[in-house]
Amino acid sequence: MNTKATKDRFEIDGNIIVCHSASGKTYHLTRDTCDCMAFGFRRSCRHRDEAKEAGLFEKLAKVVQKPKGFIFRTPHIIEMRKNAVVQFLRKHKVRFTQALIDKLEPMLTMNMDVKKFLATAKRA
Repeated sequence: MNTKATKDRFEIDGNIIVCHSASGKTYHLTRDTCDCMAFGFRRSCRHRDEAKEAGLFEKLAKVVQKPKGFIFRTPHIIEMRKNAVVQFLRKHKVRFTQALIDKLEPMLTMNMDVKKFLATAKRA
C-alpha cells in the first residue's frame, strides 16, 4: 500500500474509469489497461492500483456490462486510428476532409477489406 497520498480524482464515464491525475493529466482505465506511459512500460501503474484499492472496478462492472465484440475506445486510441486513416488516404492519394476521417475511423479494423475501404473513401 502506498504511504504517499495523491490527489488523483477518479470518475466512472460509461465503460471506463477516468483518472484526473495530480499532475494535471487525464488517463483512461479499464480492468486490463491504462493509457499512461508507466502502464505501457511495466504493465502496471499507480492509477490502476489506486482505482483497485478504491473498489472502482467492481463499481464499473455494475454500471456497464461488457458487450460482445467490445472495442476499447479512449480518446487516445481514436486519435491514433484517425492518424492511421490519414496516412492510409495519403498513401493512396485520396483527397479527404475531417468529416471523412471521422466517418472512416470506426470502419478501420485488422481484417478490413482494403478495396471496400478505398471505395467508401472515394465515394464520400
